[in-house]
Amino acid sequence: MNTAKSNRNEDGMSPAEVIIPAAVGVGIAAAVAAALIFIVGAIVYSTSDPNKLVTPAALFILAAASFLAGFISSKKSRAFLPGLIAGTALMLLIFAASLISGGHGTIPAPYSYLVRLGAFLLSLLGAFLASRGGGARFASSPKVPKIKKR
Repeated sequence: MNTAKSNRNEDGMSPAEVIIPAAVGVGIAAAVAAALIFIVGAIVYSTSDPNKLVTPAALFILAAASFLAGFISSKKSRAFLPGLIAGTALMLLIFAASLISGGHGTIPAPYSYLVRLGAFLLSLLGAFLASRGGGARFASSPKVPKIKKR
């Protein structure tokens, strides 16, 4: 019997197998969000009244980046847990950015909390949809065999 301690948790994934896909997902989502800021910003700026469209455009970019962070993290690892961690990390990054900016955005304080929660939930949706394909499980836990009917 092998008594050596494994670096894996009880779900069968090592911490690196959880953290690295989450970091890659958040990094790719941040890069896509930065590109979308320039593209959508140019589109919004070319309209007759760009001030009306700034907030909806920013919410669209946040939604796309949040979904993408959860989706990429879970697709890369074929598990739900990295997408959950990516959603939490992205929500904390949004919170830190709002602290740096002084919290003076175009959305009032009670609604900005809902926006952060919505971003988190969209990343969970992306993680769920990505982990459903290919027989992925929550954090790669072992499959339970099906019971055969007699």
